[in-house]
Amino acid sequence: MSSLSKARRAKEKLAAELGKECASLGLAFAPEDPKAMEKALREKHTVPAEVSRVRSLFFRSDTTPELRKWSVLWLLLRSEATADKEHFSVLEFLYRHRREGKRSSTLCFPFITVEHDGEDHSWSFLYRLLKFGRKGGRNYGYVFFIPFGGGE
Repeated sequence: MSSLSKARRAKEKLAAELGKECASLGLAFAPEDPKAMEKALREKHTVPAEVSRVRSLFFRSDTTPELRKWSVLWLLLRSEATADKEHFSVLEFLYRHRREGKRSSTLCFPFITVEHDGEDHSWSFLYRLLKFGRKGGRNYGYVFFIPFGGGE
């Protein structure tokens, strides 16, 4: 058996499978016109996404059903949000808030940090100069970089 006949058989088998799939979707199978099939599939099975874009020298915004994104003067103010994630910042590290599911963190550089992760939470002033938190039902912290409680 030659490789040419194997290729023909494979092509016929693939065309039969594709024909069954098209029939299940309610489309006419037309292997001689793939562009028409693609157009029919797009018309029948796609939903146009609503995209809103605003661009100017000072403000930029992109909004889709899944993503909201905006910025003022590039890095001065910036926000990005999806269904389960959120990020907001002022001058990138001066103030920053992030949320992913149940986990969130807020930073007011360099002084205050607040973190939440479900039932666990902590806050600190100047990193570990003064830090208090609760992890796994136990309290812990640092006072002048000296640990207590043993929760972290």
